[in-house]
Amino acid sequence: MRIFKKLKPRDVFFAALFVYAGYNCVKLSTQEVWLQKYHTRLETEMQQVAAEQADLQKQIDYYKTTQGVEELARNRLGYYKQDEVPVRVIAKQPTVVQQPPATLVTDPANAL
Repeated sequence: MRIFKKLKPRDVFFAALFVYAGYNCVKLSTQEVWLQKYHTRLETEMQQVAAEQADLQKQIDYYKTTQGVEELARNRLGYYKQDEVPVRVIAKQPTVVQQPPATLVTDPANAL
């Protein structure tokens, strides 16, 4: 108890200031780590969006050409050129054959 009696108000103030500064340093460092992870995640997402945007731009450039317009007209609208004969191939759906369930024979003498 003698230690507490010898403490001056100035010492208590500096001790509280030291605790407060330490708490804020820990808080700021954890916030810095979180922000770095968030930044890395955003950078990755930006790269993915940039790649997707480049792909879409290639598609736009292709569909601006005559080949692209012809492909869109054929595939989506069913148009064809005047001298062409349209042929539609309809794929036959595979038939599913259902087999009767197998019977379990426990006694070979009763099997027949």
